[in-house]
Amino acid sequence: MISVNNNIQSAINSSLSSKTNELIETAKQTIQEAQQTTVQSSSQTTLSTRGERLAALNQDFDIVNPNFTITDDFLTRLAELNFISSGELASLQQEVSVNNTSDSEADSSLAGIKQKTIDIIERFKNDGQADSLVAILNKATDIIDNFGKASSPDISTTIAQLDYQLNKNEVATLTDQDKATLSELKTVLSIAEKLNPQSRTASNIDTYLQQFS
Repeated sequence: MISVNNNIQSAINSSLSSKTNELIETAKQTIQEAQQTTVQSSSQTTLSTRGERLAALNQDFDIVNPNFTITDDFLTRLAELNFISSGELASLQQEVSVNNTSDSEADSSLAGIKQKTIDIIERFKNDGQADSLVAILNKATDIIDNFGKASSPDISTTIAQLDYQLNKNEVATLTDQDKATLSELKTVLSIAEKLNPQSRTASNIDTYLQQFS
């Protein structure tokens, strides 16, 4: 009888020991997962502000360098840092693809796009009918100069003005190359608008467009 009781007690102790070990392992796993979550949360927090995300973006791509070129990798990083949505990512990737196809040998860096824009300005600066276009393009080159930095608060308005001018008959003398350049310019302005928190001035756009309604 004593032997049977000892066996029962031994079995009970073994079972309790096994359960205890399971509980300990479960607790260890829970603590480890909690620590990993804390690290991930901390990592996200370090990039929570716009300034910090801009710094991370510039570290990866040196966006303030005049030779910076907009690429798919750059656009993907924009989305990862929540500067643009997935829908905006797809749209911008399509724009860049079209721009590259239309002029595959041209310099698509910020400096290259700026120079091509200046060339258009030079051709039209003495054309009285193109004064508005020239003024808009001058503003656009200023925005390029400040790409990724503190820039003017009216980027969205400049984009709207450029769209309006492109649809007017007075710019019918633009060559296909000119139009390709302006398409690249619009893409740059669109991205600059996403990087600049002061640029979303819908009221300014409405005020501008109401002049022609």
